[in-house]
Formats: sequence, C-alpha cells, structure tokens
Amino acid sequence: MPPVDAIREQLDKILSSQTLAGSDQLKRLLRVSVERTLAGHTDSTKEYTLGVEAFGRPDGYDPKVDPIVRVQARRLRTKLQEYYGGEGAADPIIIDMPKGGYTPAFQTRNVSRRRLIWVPLIITVVALAWLFRPHASDPLSIAVLPIRNLTGDPDKQYIADKTTEALITYLGRARSLHVVSSTTSRRFANSQQSLPEIAKALSVHWVVEGGMGYERGRVLLKLRAVDGLTDRKGWADFYTSDVEDMSNTQAKAAAAIIEAVTRRR
Repeated sequence: MPPVDAIREQLDKILSSQTLAGSDQLKRLLRVSVERTLAGHTDSTKEYTLGVEAFGRPDGYDPKVDPIVRVQARRLRTKLQEYYGGEGAADPIIIDMPKGGYTPAFQTRNVSRRRLIWVPLIITVVALAWLFRPHASDPLSIAVLPIRNLTGDPDKQYIADKTTEALITYLGRARSLHVVSSTTSRRFANSQQSLPEIAKALSVHWVVEGGMGYERGRVLLKLRAVDGLTDRKGWADFYTSDVEDMSNTQAKAAAAIIEAVTRRR
C-alpha cells in the first residue's frame, strides 16, 4: 500500500478536482470511506456505517429502505473512473472503490512511461499540423459528430463525450483545419441524415464519426473520416485502450486524422 501521507494527499487532490466539483455527497462518501480504511476500520465500513457517518442518517436507519449509500457509491465509482481518465491521468496513486463493497483500494503506479508516451504524441500532433498546413487561403473544414456510446451502459457516456471533445480540441490546434464547435455538431447526434447531407448543413469538407464499446475493462473505439462531398471513406481505424490511457488514444487518433485529410487536399 502507498504511504498514508501520499494517500491523503491524493485524496485531497481528488476532492478539489473539477470532476467532483459540486458533488458534496460524493466527497463526503469518499473522505469517510478512505479515512476509515486508513484507520483500520475496514471490517466495520458497511452500508449502515457510511449512511450514518457520511450522509447523516439517524441511528437505526434501514439501508434496504434508504439506498443512498449504494446509489452514491455507484456514482462515485463512475466519477473516479472519469477522474483518472482525465484530470488524474498522470497521478501516481489510484484510489478506487471496487464493486461489491465500500472499502477503498489504493494502488501506486509508475507514470514515467505514460509521460514518455504522452510527450511524443503531443509532438506528433503539432508536427503534423505544421507539416500539412494549407497552401490555400482557406483551411479545410471538418466536423466531429458526437461519438456514439454503444456499450448499453449510460454510465459510460462520459467516455464517449470526452473523446468527442478531445478530438475537437486536438484537431482545432492544427493550422490546416477549421473545426466546427461541439455545440454545432452536437445537433446532429443520432441524426438520420446522410453524411453528405450533414456535411452540407455544416458547410464542411470532412465529417468524423465513430462509436465506442467496452469489453473486459477496455474501451473499444472505432473512428472514420468521410469526404463530405463524395461520401467516400478517407480514413478509418480501430483502437483499444484502458480508460486511464484514453488521452493518449485520442491524441493518436487526432494525429492520424490530420495526416489523412490534409494529404487528400
């Protein structure tokens, strides 16, 4: 187990994160469960105990009637996954609440390799944006349609949403591209219109679309870029990734899209 001081420092970092901003109940549940675990009270950290200490339920309350701990623990697991897939992607300590209980687990991870991978990917995106900068006066225009959540699990929707935003952000940094905002492209989520019709409505040359699955703890991401005029696929690829590595996958996919669409200018 990581040092107690390091765990508490990581706890404070999560509690002050944007991921848990405004989620006071989740913060209380996380703090109480972590502190009880660090104090060695794992055997007594049950649904009833957390209901009383974290949520102020009266002595004698019935968790079967009031499922607040189960509901908030499920939300907390999702939020922790979201945190480590974004803000905490490079954090050296992972705090998790495994399913089936309310006792947190603590794990130390080596982030040096992650950082070494991340830096070349950033360089790749920037280098490709410079190498394939447009020679014409107007940049290529491109829209990223909301990535579809094909998992059947609404709790995984945040991964699809974050992937859409990440692709828009990375593509937007390329001087060779003009990227439609997420607010605009979101209007065509689950649209029945053809891609050429969407491209015409958005006045773009290219449309990026994709879907996200989830199997055995790994994200499955399938993307393609389609020529909005001809409806021909200009690029497609398939990625598998752990949730905490999604930032790397998103950067890699954006770099590939930049190279593919600018090469066909």
